Amino acid sequence: MKKLKKLGIALLAIGTMSVVFTSCSKEEIKEDGCTDPLAYNYDALAEVDDNSCLYEGCTDPDAENYNSGADIEDHTCLYKGSMVFWYGESTANYLINNSVTALTYYVDNQIVGSSAASVYWTGAPDCEQKASVTITKDLGNVKNKSYTFSVRSDSGVEEWTGVANFTANTCVKLQLVK
Repeated sequence: MKKLKKLGIALLAIGTMSVVFTSCSKEEIKEDGCTDPLAYNYDALAEVDDNSCLYEGCTDPDAENYNSGADIEDHTCLYKGSMVFWYGESTANYLINNSVTALTYYVDNQIVGSSAASVYWTGAPDCEQKASVTITKDLGNVKNKSYTFSVRSDSGVEEWTGVANFTANTCVKLQLVK
């Protein structure tokens, strides 16, 4: 019986040792992080993507190059603004009574359109509306930008001149009055 007891203790000790040995085996731990090399916070050591990737881009929905997938503003947003020139019946009558038959429109000394002096509006037209004189300008990375404008008669007389203020994603309606 003594021998059996010693054998049982020996087997128990071996079993405990094997448990100790198996429980001490080292598990490989994989590092979590952003695994996309195009992401702002790419982690070259990460082996498991944890959906933490952040992307740079234009985050302003008003911009022409808005990136809905961007998380971090990178100051590359680009904007455009539009303006429509218009005048009412009394201005058209004034022009006709002064022998003006046509008008040429300039923004920053560049021709942007022309119209017959007799064509007028009963209310402000929308940008790009048929028969309107509309100009769209690239504003770069700012939301507001000013340009000079002038409107000249067919005889070369400058009928109007001033500053046109363009605003991103807005149709500015500039009424010309005489």
